[in-house]
Amino acid sequence: MVKEIERTIKSAAVLSDDDKYRYKLTRIWDSDKPNATVVMLNPSKADMLKTDRTVMNVTNFLVDNGYGAITIVNLFAYRVTDPKFLNQRDELHESINDDYLREAFYDADLIIVAWTRDKDKYVIRKREVENLLLGYRNKIKCFEDDKGKKLRHPRDLGAGWKLVDYEFMFVEI
Repeated sequence: MVKEIERTIKSAAVLSDDDKYRYKLTRIWDSDKPNATVVMLNPSKADMLKTDRTVMNVTNFLVDNGYGAITIVNLFAYRVTDPKFLNQRDELHESINDDYLREAFYDADLIIVAWTRDKDKYVIRKREVENLLLGYRNKIKCFEDDKGKKLRHPRDLGAGWKLVDYEFMFVEI
């Protein structure tokens, strides 16, 4: 017996006029299920039509775990494939990023912090975003790999990975 199944994924991105900044990427495949927000370091190439390995991995993980939507936001909105170029970002464009972070955190049933395990990089910005996250402590998680390493980036998401409670590192609770 054969059956045909059709699904629609609603995809939207909030970009700067020049497409150099992505403030939010949303994909909805089942609005009756919970939604997750993933906050990472910076966006790469994915947009409302194109996907990349990171977006694909985290979307697949959420589908497998009963979620119906993903919103991706970042510490920095500047779109670069190599974070070493984040120093070229324009603060004027970056200044509106927090509005999208606040909105995404408020709307989420689950927040996944996945910016980077490196505790010495982007400390000021991580502290600022942790302050935005304080009111949502009960719904914040991070990825832990099959070796017990936490704060893993979903680009490398493996079958043995799971979500664990996020531990604040840059602000006092």
